Amino acid sequence: MIYLILPCGSQFGWGICGQYLVKELAEYTEIKYITEGFDLNDIGDELDYYFLKNKSVRQQEVWPVNSAERKNTNHPVLQAITDETLQPWLINLKGNLNIG
Repeated sequence: MIYLILPCGSQFGWGICGQYLVKELAEYTEIKYITEGFDLNDIGDELDYYFLKNKSVRQQEVWPVNSAERKNTNHPVLQAITDETLQPWLINLKGNLNIG
């Protein structure tokens, strides 16, 4: 199992990358996809939308809202970073292997 913490959308690079990573990695292992809320208009394809919704978990299920503390997990984490500060995007989740 791996946590993927990536943007989702069809109008920008990281959003498209996030969609493809979810689809590809889901063929090899169980994934939990953590992202901001999205709807069919954000994805553009109905089949992709339902697939991504099925793989996504609400951020609050993994991480309390507005918590500044780091959360740890025993699973790998692939996570986008924000800007030149290299801070984790969306939530600060650390796994047994961290990418991003």
